[in-house]
Amino acid sequence: MGLGILSFLKTITGFYRIAPYIYFTTGIIAVLISIINFLDIFRFKDKGVKNIRLQLPSKVKKIIHFVIRKEIKSSYIILSSFICGIFISSLEFLCTGQIYLPTLIYIIRVEKNIQSKTFFYLLFYNFAFILPMVGIFLLAYYGFNSQKLIQGSLNSFIIVKFLISIILATLGIYLIVNTSLPIL
Repeated sequence: MGLGILSFLKTITGFYRIAPYIYFTTGIIAVLISIINFLDIFRFKDKGVKNIRLQLPSKVKKIIHFVIRKEIKSSYIILSSFICGIFISSLEFLCTGQIYLPTLIYIIRVEKNIQSKTFFYLLFYNFAFILPMVGIFLLAYYGFNSQKLIQGSLNSFIIVKFLISIILATLGIYLIVNTSLPIL
């Protein structure tokens, strides 16, 4: 998915006249999402995880749970897992895209003339993105039950939201400050 989005973004930012507007707009959106992430910390403290703003809608969560329950019963577990992963990744992009898209725009902005480096940046980002999931898998494999995993994620919620806020604010400010908009 990342390579397709990266290719699309490179194409539309290749047009000199619109590229600065895309960079600037992405920067503004990243800063706004950063602020909402930061405010979610206080919502979480006051009302719990169900009242935070930046999360998947409950309908999307229900669809994901339905697909997982359906596909786990398949006798073709490898094919079923692959198809399930593509479908769920597409739906989860509503959530993960909040940091993914500004990162892709940043990669294009910084490395617009160096094609080979953009692929390695994307590869590094995706590796860093799945590393926590690998960690959770290993914890589950070595005996942590779902209650311990849920409690651990709730305990680290504030730290994660804070770090996402900082990363998005940094990306956003960089894109805003380093974009020179042409005079209309």
